Amino acid sequence: MTDYVGHPDGPRLLALTESFPTLRGILEIWDPERLEYWACGPAPGSGALRAAQFVLGVWNNKADWKCGSFDFFRAYDCWDADHRAAFAAWANEPWWP
Repeated sequence: MTDYVGHPDGPRLLALTESFPTLRGILEIWDPERLEYWACGPAPGSGALRAAQFVLGVWNNKADWKCGSFDFFRAYDCWDADHRAAFAAWANEPWWP
């Protein structure tokens, strides 16, 4: 497992993760491998899985994530207003590490 402590975009990626209600408290520091592991497990519902896929896609949209790649239409269909707002906040001012 790679050590992401000190990655310059770590705090920003952690804040993006925490902006989705179902992802709050999943990570203590930015760790995409841990987020992917959690997303592949039995815990997340479809909204949480789509949120994790989105954050992982922002981190690296070329990776072949075991939990699957982000699909906007599937995500939007299952997200509640808070999840949609978290996505919209990023989409209004998109950034990538």
